[in-house]
Order: sequence, then C-alpha cells, then structure tokens
Amino acid sequence: MGMMIVRHKVRDYGQWRPVFDRHAEMQRAAGLINPRVYHSADSNKSEIVVVFDTEDTKKAKGLRCIVGPQRGDGEGWGSRRTDNLFP
Repeated sequence: MGMMIVRHKVRDYGQWRPVFDRHAEMQRAAGLINPRVYHSADSNKSEIVVVFDTEDTKKAKGLRCIVGPQRGDGEGWGSRRTDNLFP
C-alpha cells in the first residue's frame, strides 16, 4: 500500500468539495482509498491538500486528474497546476 498526496488551488472550496465528493467512485476504481482533505485557513479555503492511500500506486499515477478540472472555469475550480506526490 502506498500514498498519494495532491496539492491543488481552488477558487472556492464550498463549490469544489461537492464535485470532489461526486468523484469518489472514480477514485476507488483507481485504487485511491481513504481520502483526507485539508484546506488553508483563508476565507475561501483556496489551497487544498488531499491525501489518499493507494492500493495500486502504478494505477493511480496513470490518472490525469483526481481533484477536479485543471482550469479556472468559474465553477469553483482552481489553477491549471495540480501537484501529485508519491512519497
């Protein structure tokens, strides 16, 4: 078992979180389990870190996006950059 740490910026945590939660089945299918979401203390919680346990790290590395679209589209999504770290 491994771990995947995702660092991501969002425009609005309140809009982002329900969409993230709707992707739970896709995350599980990719072998990502036990997600823990942490956010910054600013008013809109714009910086997030998600920690997953991985059942299959190789499979998890093949996914392009776990936490949301990689663009700022006015829907509460964030930056074009998401950092996926595999310690």
